[in-house]
Amino acid sequence: MKGKGLILGAAIVIVAMSTVLAGCGSDTKQANSLVREAGDLAGTAQDRMTEIGKLLQQASDQLTDGNIEEEKASLDQAQVLIDQTIADLESAKSKVDEAASLDISDAFRQYLEAKSKVMEGGVNMMNASRELTALLQADPGLERPETLEQVNALQEQVLELNQQVQAAEAEAQRIADENKDDIGTD
Repeated sequence: MKGKGLILGAAIVIVAMSTVLAGCGSDTKQANSLVREAGDLAGTAQDRMTEIGKLLQQASDQLTDGNIEEEKASLDQAQVLIDQTIADLESAKSKVDEAASLDISDAFRQYLEAKSKVMEGGVNMMNASRELTALLQADPGLERPETLEQVNALQEQVLELNQQVQAAEAEAQRIADENKDDIGTD
């Protein structure tokens, strides 16, 4: 009878523990799923950013060559991609923020908060790029002196935002490296 009580007690402990683990695991699994979705969106955004860079370089070359109409067309294409990229990054940030709000480890939450800053910085960079592109669309030949001043200021802003994004990414990586067992991964 005593053995039966120990087995029953062990079964109760196992069931209780599995309930606790299931609760943690399900939120971690849900968080991982959201992070994967965010990663897919961020990957698409990154591919678009490469294309945006090419289009802006192309527009610059077209300006240098005096092909203003072609420059405008390149800027228009870049603007469309910028808007799509902003939407993807905002959606990715939303998914990361949702994952961070779940019942997950503190280390995983800190990691996700750093990743959220990366996404937010990306959105801010793309907004500055949108403003830059709109400025160039309004004055494609850079004929007004204030346009060049504004372009330079926006380029400085983008560089500063890029540094912030890199710092947030480095922080996320540091957290991940220091907490490999606590960061939820599949």
